[in-house]
Amino acid sequence: MKIIQKQNGKLVCPNCQKEDFKIINYGLSEDKTLGTYYFDVMCKNCKQKYRYFSDL
Repeated sequence: MKIIQKQNGKLVCPNCQKEDFKIINYGLSEDKTLGTYYFDVMCKNCKQKYRYFSDL
């Protein structure tokens, strides 16, 4: 699963450049350097799955 990051404060799909995501799964991250929490998200447009890390 590819890891994505926010661009200009927005979560953007690297494949289709859309901002429309659905959260599939979430939990505590094992690697705290990337962020405290992880979110497995799916782009609603192209159906690609990504992982996003955040500290909330």
